[in-house]
Amino acid sequence: MQVLQISEVEEGKRLARYLSNYMDQAPKGFLYKMLRKKNIVLNGKRAEGSEILRAGDEITLYLADETVEKFCGRKIPATASPRKGRRLENEEKFCGRKIPATVSPRKGRRLENEEKFCGRKIPATASPRKGTRLENEEKFCGRGIPATAYSKRAEKQRGGLGEKNGKMQLAPDIVYEDKSLLVINKPQGLLSQKADRADYSLTDWVTDYLMTPEQKKDMIFRPGICNRLDRNTTGLIVAGKTVKSLQYLNRLFSERKLEKYYLCLVGGAIKKPAKIDGYLVKDGAGNQVHVVKEPESGAVKIATAYYPLEAVRWQGSDYTLLKVHLITGKSHQIRAHLKSIGHPIAGDTKYGAASLNAGFQKEFGVRYQLLHAWQLKFGSVDYLPEQYHGMVFEAPLPEQFANVIKGIGIRERK
Repeated sequence: MQVLQISEVEEGKRLARYLSNYMDQAPKGFLYKMLRKKNIVLNGKRAEGSEILRAGDEITLYLADETVEKFCGRKIPATASPRKGRRLENEEKFCGRKIPATVSPRKGRRLENEEKFCGRKIPATASPRKGTRLENEEKFCGRGIPATAYSKRAEKQRGGLGEKNGKMQLAPDIVYEDKSLLVINKPQGLLSQKADRADYSLTDWVTDYLMTPEQKKDMIFRPGICNRLDRNTTGLIVAGKTVKSLQYLNRLFSERKLEKYYLCLVGGAIKKPAKIDGYLVKDGAGNQVHVVKEPESGAVKIATAYYPLEAVRWQGSDYTLLKVHLITGKSHQIRAHLKSIGHPIAGDTKYGAASLNAGFQKEFGVRYQLLHAWQLKFGSVDYLPEQYHGMVFEAPLPEQFANVIKGIGIRERK
């Protein structure tokens, strides 16, 4: 027998899905059969599987450890016995109760993570790492604080830039964090999600940043990102820290109940704002897309709006700093759409112009597109917690982008 207790970060998930994630090698038919026969119960009562889990709920598995191990694909710790139970183990780690300093030799780390996942501050006297806790106590108490409070911790956790599989990793900056969501300024060169099994992505970084190795081993839930950027596009990415926040944030992006603004430097002089429409077609090879004016097989409709902020002439050519409103959000949309109207993004080796890129590479060392996800504006919808209604997040330009626009005579943007 095992007893699993639902933590605050896991609430909001359906029981059947939770069980499928926990015993990921078990057929769904087996799980529903165990529910019908009351071999799996929720809070001591029979359940159907459609129930929405809440923090503190208890799932009891009246199954042999060998059966659970078989369907989990891992050995169940000896501590998961009927007498002590997995429930008590999880209570200590995740359920939001204060853990006495005498519980574990790793007490500082565990108390720190109790704050992180439960949104409560634990007195500094509860941990020998009180100096660090006092510096970061706002971080986990449910209030957003400036990005400067996070960058040091992120860099420390990854060892500066960090190293994974012998490769140096880029540490993103934290723009905003509270107990439910995390807003990140992604650096150039960091994948949003893995392209290959050996890759270390922003998704991996978020998991490492928010979870200890013990939590990754014991917890089913994983925090996740809700939007993606190309590897060499910088800027804002939003991550959900709980099941519930992932649900409403993913819905927010899916239903486009927010506004996404980018900054980019393009070739040519653009004097008036405009909204452009078209159809995006994926090319068969080369991971590229192109834009057509009329619908065709496999094409998806796209819409992009842009606003010229300042135009300059540099080395005999015209350039414009654009603010771009990404109305629809498709792969490579901004890059391909601007190319289609004769205004490629500076530095873009895939959709740009080699003659345009050469000057920026020689003068400023630019090797990738000068495109930055600058601002997010949340809408006001009923499923989004009221505290986030109308919330605006901004990520400062990366150093190289800022140096380029200053170097060609464009006024600094803050």
